[in-house]
Amino acid sequence: MPADGTVLVESSDAAGTDRTFVADLRRALARYPGDPELLALVAETQAGNSRFAALWDQGLVGRHREDRKTIHHPEAGPLTLDCDVLLDEEHDQRIVLYTAEPGSREEELLRGLTDRAARAPETAVRGTGGTSRHE
Repeated sequence: MPADGTVLVESSDAAGTDRTFVADLRRALARYPGDPELLALVAETQAGNSRFAALWDQGLVGRHREDRKTIHHPEAGPLTLDCDVLLDEEHDQRIVLYTAEPGSREEELLRGLTDRAARAPETAVRGTGGTSRHE
């Protein structure tokens, strides 16, 4: 586990996940064919990642599917969870749901993490450009 608190996520089907991400990106490019940032992302990734380039050349088009992932949480340790992606294609939004098997060790650990977060006066929200207060 990285010392900076980064959470690592492993898919139960890494090759399938790779194909899914590439196919989903191709689908986005089909929807927005002239988007310069999307075109640049594809070009840069093709140039710098041979695995991506090979998958891109296959021409797959698709979307995220269900998966089973292991999340290496800095406090709880490894949590193996089901991962489902709900799509709102009209608004280009995705909701990613991670759920534990009922009665499992993971369910117990997730409940503990949720309870602890609910009691905390402040939590840092990554990916929003700063810290968010939740009271």
